Amino acid sequence: VSDLVAVTLRVGSPVVVDSKLVSYVYNADSGSWNAQQLGSADTLQQPIGIATYDGNLYLLGAKPGQISKYASGQYGQSPIDWITDDTTKAAMQSPVAIAIDGAIYVTLADGKILVMQGGKLTTTITPKASTGTSVPTELYTGTDLQNIYLLRSEDGSITRINKEGKTLAILKAPADAEVTSFSGMAVDEGKSKVYLAQGRKVYEAPMGSAEGVPAQTTTQQSVSQTPQPTVRPTVEP
Repeated sequence: VSDLVAVTLRVGSPVVVDSKLVSYVYNADSGSWNAQQLGSADTLQQPIGIATYDGNLYLLGAKPGQISKYASGQYGQSPIDWITDDTTKAAMQSPVAIAIDGAIYVTLADGKILVMQGGKLTTTITPKASTGTSVPTELYTGTDLQNIYLLRSEDGSITRINKEGKTLAILKAPADAEVTSFSGMAVDEGKSKVYLAQGRKVYEAPMGSAEGVPAQTTTQQSVSQTPQPTVRPTVEP
């Protein structure tokens, strides 16, 4: 296995891509990983990010200004260029992260989020930003989530946006917290919790509620007064 560059979930199973564009799909039934070289890997760049939907695998930035799509069960075959028009390609300036819930969301280095369907740009979201916010590094949403979450690793802020494009809140760890910057993020809206990775630790913290926030208003919220590192996931009955 070469250096691992990206991870996502495919129908509940982890999918990892390494620097040589080999995909590794975890099989929960056998407890093993299935390795497969991605088709046409020698013509692609290392992807900026990956995502899956209905078993299909999407690579962001493996080609400039493009999203490469591998059909479910056909990762060894050449991908198709998912973006189909020049206007959308031109809008893909400095992409940094991808997420899918049926629509494909791509966040850019300037913080804007492109929303695309059928290979074409449908709308652009411009989240509100607080003073001193850094470049976005991760985007998180899914079919089971009502909102979109934008992580800026350097300052540890998470912008919470509804899917109509309204910024609901900016979540941030307190200045006196154990850590104030994070490298990765996952969200459980049902439990109103956010999971944040940094170094060898994963932190769990309550998100609070952004319900009732007036339109065009951004609230600054604390992710947690005392973020707690977790040694292992807690399984509840």
